[in-house]
Amino acid sequence: MKVFRAIALTLWWVMHLATIPSYADLLQQQSFPSLSHSKDKHHSFIPRLQVDGVETHWPLTSPTVTLSIDFYGQELIIDLRRNDRLIPENFHHTYQGNDETVRHQGLFQPFCHYHGRIRASTSHQSQIDNAAISACQGISGVFQYKNRDYGIKQLNDKIHSIYPLSDLYSKLNNPGKPLKLIDKIHTSKYNKLPIQQENNHARQRRNVLSQTLYVEMVVVNDKRSYGLFNNITAVESYTIQVINTVDLRYKAINVRVLLVGIVTWSQQDQINVTDSGTATLSQFSDYAIKTLRLTNPYDSAQLFTGIFLKNEAGIAYLSSMCYGNSVGVIENTLNIPADTIVSAHELGHNFGMDHDNSRHCSCTFQPANATSCIMAAMVSQPYAQTFSNCSVAEMKSGLSQGLGSCLWNIPTKLFTNPICGNGIRETGEECDCGSPAECTSNCCNASTCKLHASAQCATGPCCSNCTFKQRSTLCRAVSNDCDLPEYCSGNSAECPTNIYKQSSTNCGNNTGYCYKGACFTANAQCRLFWGSTGREADNLCWNILNTRGKPEGYCQRIASGQYIPCAPADIKCGKLQCDSSTNYPLIAIIGNITIISFTQGAVTSYCKSFTADIGDSTQDPGSVLDGTKCGNQKICFKQQCRSITAVLNITQCDPADCSNHGICNNKGHCHCDSGYAPPNCSNPGNGGSIDSHGNSTVATATDLVVISPSATTPNGTIRNQGIQSIYLTLLWFALFLLI
Repeated sequence: MKVFRAIALTLWWVMHLATIPSYADLLQQQSFPSLSHSKDKHHSFIPRLQVDGVETHWPLTSPTVTLSIDFYGQELIIDLRRNDRLIPENFHHTYQGNDETVRHQGLFQPFCHYHGRIRASTSHQSQIDNAAISACQGISGVFQYKNRDYGIKQLNDKIHSIYPLSDLYSKLNNPGKPLKLIDKIHTSKYNKLPIQQENNHARQRRNVLSQTLYVEMVVVNDKRSYGLFNNITAVESYTIQVINTVDLRYKAINVRVLLVGIVTWSQQDQINVTDSGTATLSQFSDYAIKTLRLTNPYDSAQLFTGIFLKNEAGIAYLSSMCYGNSVGVIENTLNIPADTIVSAHELGHNFGMDHDNSRHCSCTFQPANATSCIMAAMVSQPYAQTFSNCSVAEMKSGLSQGLGSCLWNIPTKLFTNPICGNGIRETGEECDCGSPAECTSNCCNASTCKLHASAQCATGPCCSNCTFKQRSTLCRAVSNDCDLPEYCSGNSAECPTNIYKQSSTNCGNNTGYCYKGACFTANAQCRLFWGSTGREADNLCWNILNTRGKPEGYCQRIASGQYIPCAPADIKCGKLQCDSSTNYPLIAIIGNITIISFTQGAVTSYCKSFTADIGDSTQDPGSVLDGTKCGNQKICFKQQCRSITAVLNITQCDPADCSNHGICNNKGHCHCDSGYAPPNCSNPGNGGSIDSHGNSTVATATDLVVISPSATTPNGTIRNQGIQSIYLTLLWFALFLLI
């Protein structure tokens, strides 16, 4: 998992609200002639709204709306569809009232947030939604047209303004108020529960290319962010507009962002929010883990702060999705386009996406002159709209290793009532392919959301040409050494629930145990941390250093800064001790490298470790990962070597019950070898289990985590070298030269 190979790279966007005009101020400073044909200036107009051909007015709540705008003398039509996925039925807004906490169920105003596309000729028709519009109190939002980005803002009850985002960008980037973007590196990992069970109904990994991911997000507004509005309804509306646009960006890669809750500290901050993004992130992570998730469960959470951050516009942990510290901090600049970029970028870090810089990355559906994608370290005009192939590959890699296992549930109950024609299959519908004008399905009746008489299905990994795929058709291949394949059942359009080998099954050539569908070993972690020559250090390093209770070796670090030594039984679960031919880890985290050598006779053992400077509230990524083998039928859990059955409530299945022709899966059933039939693999058959719905062979795949590197001794002699503390600024240096 990339949790320990972390480069949480951060956009730094310095826009002090006290000295730089806000988004609204910039608009008010402009003159708005009745008609201006220059597309480089603000242009005022009166929008026209229609629902089913009838003129209407905001606030809008209709499932579909036609928006007509005067685009510098040209009529531009945007077909809008209400973004029903954005707010689930259980949404709530928690805020501080008169000496009490108020938990408000639902929204303070009608749901009026849309996605849409510019209506154009076939040759220019966008293949993805390119507009995010809110129509609550007037029209506001962003859209792209002919390779340029524009914003819409309400000026009064009737008059609105169109403005190029490049104009806003240039005003904010004037001399004396530079736009600074510097890499900031942070990483962490936090396990959810002290004892985790293998829940047969848990959300599991699927193919990111064919299955939609659903991120349930909670946004916390601090007191200063609330103070920018001084109104609960206004802060809620702004938050929803930002996340609505973030969802637009992620929708292009088959990820949907749902806003499940907002928390507003309207009277008093619950943490010490400072101008240090690093310190605030650490405190927010601690708060989110200990307090927020108890009442507001989330897949990812972000703090919108109104304070001027000294060095960052946003900061987040890398590869933390679905963990307690899948969090980020975003500076609220009252600028929806800017805040959207930072929010989407930091959420990408939670997904495990690094910066695209210095790599051959590309992205589609971008403005013609765009020079970067969303995960670039530098923001430039035109604004990036989609993620690069590198970002998608990194997200897919993380998913294959178990990251993001909470993202597979499909929300069925939405804040809005079920609507046929919104493109979402809801209760009572057999299919939903959009409105009759948009539907391209030969299987679904767009007017009734029912299947045509001859159709069995309309969509799904096990649906082809309106019929169910044959039983035993592979629908989900193995992704690692602990995974098992799934096959179509022949009577459903969906692929069966993801099944994997029973935890405690040997993996990695018997160097590890399967742990919730993945295989963790110290060798693999060292290789990912230190490069291809990385390997687990000699036992001498573990035995001596991890019992010291110092930065170079310990099991726990407490809030006072004290390092707690490992008990003898736990030495393989504390600080990760590695050896490699390099003295620098692959990750670029601010922290301390420790290299110590021990010589016994003619043999010198090298012990290399790394301690990240990320505070005391989160687990050091330089420590051994949970699930790593530390003994016979024992794995590391919270830096202790424990019996795997004590950590996980494993559904019992004895491989002997499989007649020596199969293995046990995570549901406690036999997964039979090819040639034998479930349930007990004693009779001839096609293999597989009662859960896999088809023929199968127990395929073996090499997990990215399961690596057995050869030992490599560093060149040269390092005798009694001691501790070398090196602050890693590898990515900072080049960027500082640009400022």
